[in-house]
Amino acid sequence: MRKLMLFAGMVAAVAVLALSGCDDSGSLSPKIPSGIVGGAEEFLATQNGMRTAIVTDSKGQPHIAIDEGEAVRGTTLGFYDKVGGAWAQSSYNVAARYNGGVVWVWAPHMEIDSKDRMWVSALAIGAGGGDCGQAYFICDTVSTAPALSFLGMKTVAPKFPWEWDSGLLSLDPALPDEAIGVSHNSFWKRFAYDASNPNPLARLQATDPAPGQIPKVTGGEKTGFYISKAGSVAHATSGLHGVWHVAGHGHRSFASAYQNSVRMEAGKDPIKFAAYYRYAGLGEDYVWPGVCGDNLNPLVAYISSDYRNWAHGGGSSGGVCVNIYNPDINPDEMLFPSENNLTIDVDGTSGCQRFAPSMAAAKYGGVFITWMHGNRVRVRYVGSDGVLGVELDVADGQNPSVAVDGDGNVHLAYRNGGTIRYSKLTVNY
Repeated sequence: MRKLMLFAGMVAAVAVLALSGCDDSGSLSPKIPSGIVGGAEEFLATQNGMRTAIVTDSKGQPHIAIDEGEAVRGTTLGFYDKVGGAWAQSSYNVAARYNGGVVWVWAPHMEIDSKDRMWVSALAIGAGGGDCGQAYFICDTVSTAPALSFLGMKTVAPKFPWEWDSGLLSLDPALPDEAIGVSHNSFWKRFAYDASNPNPLARLQATDPAPGQIPKVTGGEKTGFYISKAGSVAHATSGLHGVWHVAGHGHRSFASAYQNSVRMEAGKDPIKFAAYYRYAGLGEDYVWPGVCGDNLNPLVAYISSDYRNWAHGGGSSGGVCVNIYNPDINPDEMLFPSENNLTIDVDGTSGCQRFAPSMAAAKYGGVFITWMHGNRVRVRYVGSDGVLGVELDVADGQNPSVAVDGDGNVHLAYRNGGTIRYSKLTVNY
């Protein structure tokens, strides 16, 4: 077992030695980790790339995706699946299977549905920077024999000048045969999945050709989205379903705004979560927010940002930060002021230009966030009340992503130069 280095960080870290809110009945109640132990780093392959993504299936097995990176701008996604204790490598070239002018497929996003199927979305760019929509995939047998089916290129948002169909899909555990795709300016579209259709390209169809839009969250390409996995909640007009969380970073003409579906249907306005004058690294398109939910409270949301403005020559106007919406503390404000988000690492970065540091919901509430500090991968627990766990220094690496399995353990995927690496951290409560 590896010994992980611990750092106090910019905010006093909790001495994670005791549990909080223990429940002898075995039901989930808020807890913070009592200890984290690192396992052996695993070398997966020699492969160039940039943006990683990782999920775990119902057996706690990791599945990783990576694009070809900014320098190559290729159309192939690489996949690494650990099933039965052994890694298998595969790839998927979208351009070879789709005659639509795709020249670059990047930024994979992955989720596992309640039927233990893996869904993948990725951005697709055409010649000259043209918009090709979002590439969607599904793997029906991810925990036993992973094999991707390409579901086609899907258009989510209206065509705007200089706006890619940026975004991702997210899943509601109560509605496993549908996916919600979200794009720029909080446009969204509902897709229904029919596994019985013999043509994979016809299995996923939009239920309405016209997209919806979440009002007043107009972040352009800088839009993040997540559907809570913590249970269904009654909504004023749309009934019982998972809570949608959306965040859009602003620029000079409008504020960075957070909204969720319960608040929206109750007629409440979005909440400002970051101030442009404070975080100059926002630029025009260069800070895309990450959004994650809480495993216990479906109304809690976490928003991660990398405020280093890579596109404008590096430098930091805040580093890696998080803001939190917790209605149990304040139903109408974020937990931290818009000009003073919770600092995770003032010198940290996601390492992926526009993209936010990766987060994953912890088993007993809170999230784990991962990022780069220099050339090192770090990870930290963040509670729904803003309390921070110790900062863990994991390994040499770049562009990390994080997942949490059903037992609460942390899984990390990252690059190290031209290689793909994986680490598992055992979390004790």
